Amino acid sequence: MTGRRALAQAFGAWVDANLWTQADVVNQGGPSTTTQTKIRSTDEPLSRQTLKQLDKVMGWEPGTSAAVLGGRTPPAPGGTVGPTWTPSPDAAPTRSRSSSVV
Repeated sequence: MTGRRALAQAFGAWVDANLWTQADVVNQGGPSTTTQTKIRSTDEPLSRQTLKQLDKVMGWEPGTSAAVLGGRTPPAPGGTVGPTWTPSPDAAPTRSRSSSVV
């Protein structure tokens, strides 16, 4: 697996594990919704700014995303990844996997 694919999978797993929406990621200083889609669904190159945003929002040490691109194994979701965060009342609600849209 390429470093780019590993980073995409790590980001996707982290978002899923935290039940965050794309808006939640943006609100906490992560990449834009367009860039998040790019991360998860393409192999296009990522800017240094995007890598910094990924490190910040996932609670990784600075430079971790770049290291993953270079072949380092990403931190596991739910381990040392991600800050503890509770959305503000006006933020998009988080969803549980068992909930359904009515």
